Amino acid sequence: MAHHPFCLRRRPVDGGGGPEKIENCVIIGSGPAGHTAAVYAGRAMLEPLLYEGFMAGGVAAGGQLTTTTDVENYPGFPDGIGGPELMDLMRRQSERSGARIVTETVSQVDLGAAPYAVTTEGSGTVRARTLIIATGATAKRLDVPGAERLSSAGFPPARCATAPCRCSAASGWWWWAAATPPPRKQPS
Repeated sequence: MAHHPFCLRRRPVDGGGGPEKIENCVIIGSGPAGHTAAVYAGRAMLEPLLYEGFMAGGVAAGGQLTTTTDVENYPGFPDGIGGPELMDLMRRQSERSGARIVTETVSQVDLGAAPYAVTTEGSGTVRARTLIIATGATAKRLDVPGAERLSSAGFPPARCATAPCRCSAASGWWWWAAATPPPRKQPS
């Protein structure tokens, strides 16, 4: 990857004087925000280390988009794109920008003093000069009989990622995100 000739050179990753390695930038999360951070940190020559988690929160690496069949509201894809395909493209761009991606779940973070301690379930603890936490969210599931069966069939009310969305009107269902409550009728 070519860098602009006026880019400043990064500080070395080596912590100096000890066996403990200090990373310039550690990113926790592998959804769109995590990969965006990885691309920018990589382009800044920070050699980011991204932890994508292993089934963290019950969701595969790549976040909620990996469970979405059609993404129709992401710029650059006028015909839409599959969620897993979009996340694969983001992952490839992160790697191309210089990010190192580790498939481990972070179990603990110590923000008490810099460099910050990041502990994973597999390889132990690393320290980071910069820590970016981009762990995203988990969809709230309806706790009603048959909700999961209906959700896997694409039935809108079982799970909601955006509201209102185009498919809701076509299917006869309308739902709202928690931040956008439906209008209430005024009492008569």
